[in-house]
This record gives sequence, structure tokens and C-alpha cells, in this order.
Amino acid sequence: MAFISSQLFRRLMVTSMILLCLGAVLFVAALAMPNRTPAVVMPLGIMGLIAGLIVLAAVLVDRWIRFLLGLPRCSTSLLPPRKYTCPTCGYTLRGVRGIYCPECGTVRPSPVDDEDDA
Repeated sequence: MAFISSQLFRRLMVTSMILLCLGAVLFVAALAMPNRTPAVVMPLGIMGLIAGLIVLAAVLVDRWIRFLLGLPRCSTSLLPPRKYTCPTCGYTLRGVRGIYCPECGTVRPSPVDDEDDA
């Protein structure tokens, strides 16, 4: 069964929030200034709200299915975990085998949690 990947999950969450905010601003602007705004602003605001709710519903359905099947939730963080970055230079260490940072040569901290041993 195919589920939403973590990266796609994060992008869909950000997209839904942007669409909801944009739709809400356009909708409220059309209600606040009915004589000065063009007739297109209200439908654009409503379409933005509907599109944002549809994308958010897809994300919530995926989260609900994962919960029912006992699978872990997707990560919502936009940044990689701190354990995958070099503490000195900030180089991304994901996939690096060995104890040294290939960029600056600093000895990386000992593995934590599920990180592979080198």
C-alpha cells in the first residue's frame, strides 16, 4: 500500500497552509471592501479555501490510515534531524560512513537512536 512520503507530506502541509491563508485573506478582503475590489477576488478566495481544505484532508486521511495500521507518523519538520549535520561546519552527514566529517574533518558525535553505525 503506497502512502505519502515524508518529503511530499511536508510539502503538502505547507501548501495547504499557504492556500488556506491566501484564500482567507482574499475572502475577507472581498467582504471588507465590496465596492472597491473586483468581482474575481471573492471566487478566488473561496477556491483557495476549498483547495487548501482538500489538500489538508488528503494529509489527514494519510495520517489517519497510518494511525489505524499502527505505522509511525510522517515527519513534519522541514529541516533534517540535527544528528545528521556536522556540529562544526553544518555539513549534512546523512549517508556518510565513518567518524569524520568529509568537509572539515571533525569527528562526528557518537550515533544516537536509529542512526547506522559506521
